[in-house]
Formats: sequence, C-alpha cells, structure tokens
Amino acid sequence: MMDSELIAAYSSIFGSIATFLSTAVALYLGLRRPRKSLLINSYFYKKSQVLRGKIEPRFLILAHDLNDEESDGRMLGFNVLNNCGEEIHIIGFIERAYFNRSIKTLVKRIKRISKRDVSCFTRHGFISVELSYGDRQYLFHEPVILKPGEQQLLCIDYDVIQATQISREQSGLFNLKRPLTFYALDVEGKHFRVASKIPAENFLKEKTCRMSKHNWLE
Repeated sequence: MMDSELIAAYSSIFGSIATFLSTAVALYLGLRRPRKSLLINSYFYKKSQVLRGKIEPRFLILAHDLNDEESDGRMLGFNVLNNCGEEIHIIGFIERAYFNRSIKTLVKRIKRISKRDVSCFTRHGFISVELSYGDRQYLFHEPVILKPGEQQLLCIDYDVIQATQISREQSGLFNLKRPLTFYALDVEGKHFRVASKIPAENFLKEKTCRMSKHNWLE
C-alpha cells in the first residue's frame, strides 16, 4: 500500500515539474522577439547604369555628383534582402579592415575590444552610432525601411570608400592585402554581415580622390 502511495506521489511531483517546464518554454517562445536577419551580397556597378535607368538604387552615398567626369565611374552596390518576419530599418553600412600584426598596432587592436559612440549628422538630426576603433561608417540621410521579404539595392560611391582606404594606408595600422568586411547597420545598432568580402587593394590602384584635412583615425 505504501509503495503505491509513494509511486503516486512521485508521479504527481514529476507531472507538476513537466507542466511547469512546458509552460515556461511556451511563455519564453511567446515573449521572445523574432530574430532579425538580412541576406546581403555586394557587386560593383557603374554610375552610368543609374543615369540610363538600368539599375535603380533605393539610396546612394555619393562623394561626387553622378555626372562628375573627374570621379571614378563605379559604385559598390549591396543587394539587401529582408528574409525574416520583422520590419528592419537600415541607417547605413559599417566597413572593417584587418589590423597589421605588430607592436605598433597592439594598443589599437586592444582599443577595438571596447566600443565608442560616434555622433553622425543625418537629415533628421544627429544620431549616435556605436563603433569599434578602426571601423568606418557610411550613413544614409534617412533610414531605409525593409519589410519582410522585400529586397533593395543600396550603393556607396567608389570614391568614398577609396578615401577611407588611403587614410588607412597612411596610418600604417592596417593590412590592406586582406579583404574588407562590410556590415549593414540598423536603427537599434545591430550589425548584419555582408556575405561577400571586398579586396581593399581594389581601392588603392588609382589614388585620385580628394583627401580630407582631418584623418578620422587620429
């Protein structure tokens, strides 16, 4: 008799635990925010393709006017697909390069571990972007809204990226023989990695861009 009562008691306890765990899991899954996800590939395009209407980028980051004959005729385009069930607001892109492995760059590489806030001006006022040391931001004047399943082409002027690589080369901190990594940046600060990597040397063959007086790596 005692054995059957003990078994019934244990069964009741284990049943209560199982019910609690299943309820907790269901509650967690119900409250958890859906995971944001973007599929991004990059390609080079010509500015003339935009002028002829062959491609229609949703947003452009330009160093020069599209008709400027002195500028490079290329653009780096990002085909961005929202492959999740949540709307995503993209404010721009982050570019990251590899550091050289040397004593000189050791302190700078340690700096990358910590984040810093950079204030950036947009059409809607200043926004604060969290960056690691050595990262370069390219921001749009206003957010690009991507609905679930929507795809957009977003472009950055070749000359804009080239100016960054010249600054990197002059600093002596970076290994520009290794490829650059790009990330899309949303309004919440989340980074979405671009699937393809771009060789940094592609932007250093012809150093014809206008240099900024203030080096952003100082």
